[in-house]
Amino acid sequence: MPKANLRQIPGGAPLQDFECSVCKEKLSVRIESFADGKIVAAHKAAIFKEWDAHLYSAHRRQWDSLQAKKAKREAKSRQS
Repeated sequence: MPKANLRQIPGGAPLQDFECSVCKEKLSVRIESFADGKIVAAHKAAIFKEWDAHLYSAHRRQWDSLQAKKAKREAKSRQS
């Protein structure tokens, strides 16, 4: 089973138009300007929130695997 990755759409708006490498679903997050560092951080968070929602709905096995890895990392960091 291929692993889904987030890819920028060639010819799309820079850092705004993305697609899933497996199902080719388009994800778009619009912003006004990249001048402010806070806007960039908020934009990045919005992209990954939308990507996470896409993985949950369309590629559930991959999402489950990522959640298990995340829980394992957090448990390991609490032990240290």
